[in-house]
Amino acid sequence: MAQQDQSDREWHLDKRVPVAFIFALICQGVVATVGATMMYKDIEANRLAIEVITAQVTVLNRDAVMHAIQLGRIDENLISLKADVNRLLTLAERREVD
Repeated sequence: MAQQDQSDREWHLDKRVPVAFIFALICQGVVATVGATMMYKDIEANRLAIEVITAQVTVLNRDAVMHAIQLGRIDENLISLKADVNRLLTLAERREVD
């Protein structure tokens, strides 16, 4: 009797379980594994693309800072040139008056 109770508690495959059901479970396992592998590959590709884009953004930011500095210098030079032109115009106007 004790042996029969123990066998009732143990898991076993009944002969009434269709082979198609077992095959379907195996197929689902394979599909899940393939899907997970494909997702991992895509995630890894995205990670590498993000690293490349991050490096490009860093370079672009550095270039933008350099361009801003150069633009500031150009602005200062233009202001200086404008002041020089105004001074020359003033001198030329004084000579015309005299």
